[in-house]
Amino acid sequence: MYDKNLLSSKEFYPLFKKITIFTKMTSAFIKKEAKRQFSQFSD
Repeated sequence: MYDKNLLSSKEFYPLFKKITIFTKMTSAFIKKEAKRQFSQFSD
């Protein structure tokens, strides 16, 4: 019999890390794009 909590945390943590990195990259990209769009409008 295996420890369900151990398995789920081992599976979950790398996925969580990937999601966190992806979210940070996405939000950074959105901010950059928003700034770019905004500067185009203000011309």
